[in-house]
Amino acid sequence: MAGNKMGAQTKEKIILAAEQEFLEKGFEKTRVEEIARRAGITRAMLFYHFNTKQNLFNEIIKRFVELVKIEFQAVMAGAHAEDAADFRSRLAAMLDFYGERRAVLRLVLSEYISGRHSDPGTLALFNEVFALIAGLVGKDAGLRREELLARVFFFNMLPMLAYPCLEDQFCADFSLPADQTRETFLDTFAEVFLNNLSASLREGQGEGAG
Repeated sequence: MAGNKMGAQTKEKIILAAEQEFLEKGFEKTRVEEIARRAGITRAMLFYHFNTKQNLFNEIIKRFVELVKIEFQAVMAGAHAEDAADFRSRLAAMLDFYGERRAVLRLVLSEYISGRHSDPGTLALFNEVFALIAGLVGKDAGLRREELLARVFFFNMLPMLAYPCLEDQFCADFSLPADQTRETFLDTFAEVFLNNLSASLREGQGEGAG
């Protein structure tokens, strides 16, 4: 039991050290030796727990996705499209959550966008989050799986993840007030989300009637 506890503690130190190294240098420029040094362990010990640097990066993504899932369930539980003000306030809470984690968000998104992060299947880690959002978009609307996933990812989840990453630069470059810009984003996002939800439900009802 003591050995398992020590192993878990070592693994945790490696993950935390890797996250800091990735945040400072990016995935490509981070060396395994630097992660091991920051964690206070040997290179061999790091490879004992994680076979590759890619596995470490995937673990960071998995942890982030799990945090998103837990927060989304807590914040959006009981949300109703009929109450637009309440729905918007819940979206604002999620935006705050992403904003507090913008450093990790920037790391993950930049690796995907750059094309350097080619490990297959990592986007599928978001499946449970997609399912939660699909429950709001209209999972029973009669849409095909590919339609639902495309709408959920590109028109719902991705904008919410991207906004905190670009907000500071966007407001600075265009000399815009951050508070008002954020409110505009939330108003527009909520409106588009609810409109898409209504459209999805109408499509589903139309297909059902046919």
